[in-house]
Amino acid sequence: MDFIEKIKQKVKNDPDKCRFYPGIDLERIKLFETAYGVQLPESYVRFITTFGGGLITEFESYYYIDMTDFEPDSPKMTSFYFFDFDELCEERLTLYLDNYLVEKDFDYNYPFIPIGKTPCQEYIFLVSEKLMDVDSPVLMSLNNHKSDDVKHLGNSFTDFMESYIKKDGLPPIPDIYEPGAKSNFLRKFEILSKAREKETEDEAITRCNALIELEPDDPWNYNERASALLKAGQRMAAIDDINKAIEMNPKEGFFYYHRGNLLSEYGSNRKALIDLDIAVKLSPDDNLLRSARAEVFYKLGKLDKALEDCNIIIEKDWRYELALSTRCRVYRAMGDDEKADADSELLDDLWW
Repeated sequence: MDFIEKIKQKVKNDPDKCRFYPGIDLERIKLFETAYGVQLPESYVRFITTFGGGLITEFESYYYIDMTDFEPDSPKMTSFYFFDFDELCEERLTLYLDNYLVEKDFDYNYPFIPIGKTPCQEYIFLVSEKLMDVDSPVLMSLNNHKSDDVKHLGNSFTDFMESYIKKDGLPPIPDIYEPGAKSNFLRKFEILSKAREKETEDEAITRCNALIELEPDDPWNYNERASALLKAGQRMAAIDDINKAIEMNPKEGFFYYHRGNLLSEYGSNRKALIDLDIAVKLSPDDNLLRSARAEVFYKLGKLDKALEDCNIIIEKDWRYELALSTRCRVYRAMGDDEKADADSELLDDLWW
């Protein structure tokens, strides 16, 4: 009997301790994989399309009655808990934005999939099988630490689930961990180097299409597709997506920056300035947005305005290269070669 049938038997025999959700449609799982550029283990896909997440509690339901009055999620906090589909998406995004388990400057296809948490609220996660030809192990973070402090809970999801069922929802956690185990595994299968491989233009658009279908109410998904469309030379379609993002969240300065930058690149600097003015007013402390406005001021010959924006940025961060580069050209246009040369030398020092 495989682990799916064993869970069904457990639910039948002990329904008071089993809190599993309805299964997730397979097409939605495939959409998730396409949207995030990952491949889930076949055994995990079978599990989540059958049960959709959930848990086996340590005690009978009456034990949690008083606790759930104050903390509705208390059973999750004391059990091995598998995320439902919405949590799966949300937690993956959280890990990606936190650069969890990767270096701080990692900005590529995130290869880890969080599938649940331990009773101590440590992540249980898998590795995308799109990047390797073996089953993903089930790993656990230690004290939610981002380093190499992880443990193997199972050599595969099937192994882990066999232990999970055998131990009535509380599989043993190893007392020790092998130092460097995560790094060694990632290095052996070249996980991070493969994750850094650039998408083709068509792959990027396909992924963004799936992301929008998966999460149509997130304006950032339209903004991301706009970037993919621009790389493919589809300018008007990109503008449509940026307009959609602005329509959905007119208070996000970055979207106006994105559209303003695009307008400037195609020579519409006066229209670009309107967007960049809005962007800076919405996010006055964002150096990227202000430096983009300084550049458009420069292109329009509004040198004093460009210099003012550059100085505001450089007073906060004298190493900010975009502002230094623009200010250097502004000084040169003003005929102040001495100050332009000083900025040029500073840029040379930063680059080297």
